[in-house]
Amino acid sequence: MALSKGELNASLEMLAKIAVDPEKALKILTQTKTFLDGGPYSIRLLTERNSKGEDQLKNIDIVSKFNRDHHRIEAGTGTYSMLVNIGDGELLSKSSVRHAGDLTRLLDSHKLNASIEAVQNMADDPSLALKMFKWAAAQQRGQGLTLNLLTHKNENGKTVLRQIDLVSPHNDDHHRIEMESGRYTRLKRIGDRSSNNFLAPEAAKAFYSAALEARRNGVEFEINSSWRSFRDQSRLFNNLKNKSPVAHPGTSMHEFGRAVDIQNFKEAYPYLKKHGWYWPNLPRDPWHYEY
Repeated sequence: MALSKGELNASLEMLAKIAVDPEKALKILTQTKTFLDGGPYSIRLLTERNSKGEDQLKNIDIVSKFNRDHHRIEAGTGTYSMLVNIGDGELLSKSSVRHAGDLTRLLDSHKLNASIEAVQNMADDPSLALKMFKWAAAQQRGQGLTLNLLTHKNENGKTVLRQIDLVSPHNDDHHRIEMESGRYTRLKRIGDRSSNNFLAPEAAKAFYSAALEARRNGVEFEINSSWRSFRDQSRLFNNLKNKSPVAHPGTSMHEFGRAVDIQNFKEAYPYLKKHGWYWPNLPRDPWHYEY
């Protein structure tokens, strides 16, 4: 017997009662699932393996074939929630989709401060934020602030959101928010579009002037490091604190976009000095310049 639109609410109520006992619910629904499938809805049993290798019921989804809404019942509690399929197998709650839609409208309207605040408010849950930002980026019309997602793979191979860039179409400023801390920094890329080196805008301008003059004289700056996140600085500090001079996380000028490490520092020195950069007299760190 296929589940019809008129039977949805009654079925959800029935499933909520059954789901309170996950073990019993799994047995019943495994046997009766084929009778509920078909028509405008299908039923999905979401399970996970326990330490004994046994399947345990985690959630029950009744999925609409019209709008891809997932009516979810949580096993063990019977709690109901409605989720939206946003593509690639990703699901978001209706409220999360609304928040992501609000962010998209702010970006398209060039409302920078409000957009930064909205992103910072989402930073406390990077896993959820990644889904929301991916959905928001897909909705953009390309006329306002661009949403760039900077991710990395963790030790388990899972894609994790590290940083969000709101990129201005007018001056290519990158308004960067770090997911772990919610910290905001305004940056500008140095080098071509493939470069991953950034500095604070005034430091970037001075660096560009120095690099341009050096290039005219046959010298190309070889950049080792520029802006760093708090996370990157912490990793360097923990790995190198007894081997090389590394500032304590939260105090490095790299984190403020006002420091750069140059491999060919001897050649670069006169040009950087002329344009406002200085070497802070660190004998064990001759390549480090600050603005």
